[in-house]
Amino acid sequence: RDPSQPEAVLTVVPARAAWADIAAVAPGQPVDLLARRPDLRAAEQQLAAESARLQEARANYLPRFFLNAVFGGQDLTINNIGLSPVRYSNVALAFSAPLFAAGRIQAGVKAQSAREQQALIQYEKLILTAVEEVEVSLAALADERRRTDLLSRAAGARHQSLRHGDSLYRAGQIDLLQLQQLQRAALAADQSLVESQTQRAINAVQLH
Repeated sequence: RDPSQPEAVLTVVPARAAWADIAAVAPGQPVDLLARRPDLRAAEQQLAAESARLQEARANYLPRFFLNAVFGGQDLTINNIGLSPVRYSNVALAFSAPLFAAGRIQAGVKAQSAREQQALIQYEKLILTAVEEVEVSLAALADERRRTDLLSRAAGARHQSLRHGDSLYRAGQIDLLQLQQLQRAALAADQSLVESQTQRAINAVQLH
């Protein structure tokens, strides 16, 4: 077939797709974004667990009481006749105090306190990292939004120049090469606008 003839499918102009509306982030939103991060939630729960274990280690200084109670009965039955029924009960109270284990308990408290401090430092580190990531994502989204607006106005100006150049071409005031240069400039502006809109959508996804 003649390669200079365009394919029939290329003569059908497809419907222009609409870009998804990316809502602006309201003031104070970074705090809400941070609260939704699963890594911060996990670090917060880890810190709470280590704090609870520290309270448990400190509780070993306190005396302990143990209460034990047993109640029951025993019967001797011969020919369905109950003989010598016996009931018994036993209640015992025990007391335990850490008299000679203070050093071991203190060492356990210090070790658990160190683990709690480690969890706290890790939690603070994750918070700082999360704040940085959210702020960078917000800045990137805002910058790309401004870039999209500028490129949209530039693309509009390029298409206006193309329409003016097309009128001049039909009037014979410019040649085909000049018209194609205007077309190339308009296409380049459209491509830059599409790339900016795509990057803006990607930035919004990364932010959330």
